[in-house]
Amino acid sequence: MAVAASFLCSALRVILTNRKQQRVSRELHSTELALRRSEHILASAFRWSPDSFSINVSPNGPYLDVNEGFTRLIGYSREETLGKTPSQMNLWTDPSERTAAPPVGRNSKKGAWRLVFGVEEFYA
Repeated sequence: MAVAASFLCSALRVILTNRKQQRVSRELHSTELALRRSEHILASAFRWSPDSFSINVSPNGPYLDVNEGFTRLIGYSREETLGKTPSQMNLWTDPSERTAAPPVGRNSKKGAWRLVFGVEEFYA
């Protein structure tokens, strides 16, 4: 009798463990799908935006990725840009402006971040 009860308890534990593993597996799969959808949306927004976007390791680090808007602005291809730093590409007329943080929460031109980029001047 004790052996049968022990066997029954072990079988129930296996069933419950399997159900829990299946539930965790379903939740993990659902989370992975949501992550992939989110990555696709963000990658599309980055890639197809007409605005200039770049991803750097740090403000002065090498470019990890740039979009088409960025390549149009600087005049170099994506392949020519990736792995190089802004300093190596001589993009800034005043390199100290590269490390300056833009003001937060400003919507007017007064106090906007003035960028002298090559021969053109922009306000962000």
